[in-house]
Amino acid sequence: MLGNLFHTFTLLQGPWRGWVANVVIVVLIAMFTVTLPLRAAFHNLLSLLLFNPNALVQIVACVVLAVVLYAFSYPLLSHENI
Repeated sequence: MLGNLFHTFTLLQGPWRGWVANVVIVVLIAMFTVTLPLRAAFHNLLSLLLFNPNALVQIVACVVLAVVLYAFSYPLLSHENI
């Protein structure tokens, strides 16, 4: 999943979309570290993905996250000449 995310963001760096993606990432990181409810939501997400004792819940959560990342990156990757 991280490879897909990094690959998508590196493909975005060429056009103006890359700068917009960088700004969005910085804003999201700033919001998650400053705002207490968002920090709690991020902690809950990481707890669900990494520290949940039920393996089936972890697998389903990872698959859902991978589908969301794929849905985000597919339109960008389909227009790129690789």
